[in-house]
Amino acid sequence: MEKIRMLPEKFSGPERDEIRAAALAAVGSDHPGAQVLRTSIVSPSWREDWRFEEGADRVLRLTASRQVNIQAAAKKEDGVFLLTIGVYSRKNPDWTWGPMKGYVMFSDRMLEENVEK
Repeated sequence: MEKIRMLPEKFSGPERDEIRAAALAAVGSDHPGAQVLRTSIVSPSWREDWRFEEGADRVLRLTASRQVNIQAAAKKEDGVFLLTIGVYSRKNPDWTWGPMKGYVMFSDRMLEENVEK
């Protein structure tokens, strides 16, 4: 617990605010009442994934999604936690990117004094 630290910010793309908003929404959904002390987008850029998916109509379609990882230090009643959050977006049928959504992947206890280290 005392060795857990946040990774530095690596993302340099233009969508930082939207990514953080999706991550904060995921924290609010999974950990209601948690106070986010700090966030860091630890992916240097979006990771895109292209694949073929078969629909209910049995038609094969090319789909794409992209994802970045975020770390958030969140203070709850029972301590401070380092949350690893995935924020993703899927391609729309017109090939524009859809809305960003986030989900909490991992949760680890950490010391509050390590949040800013």
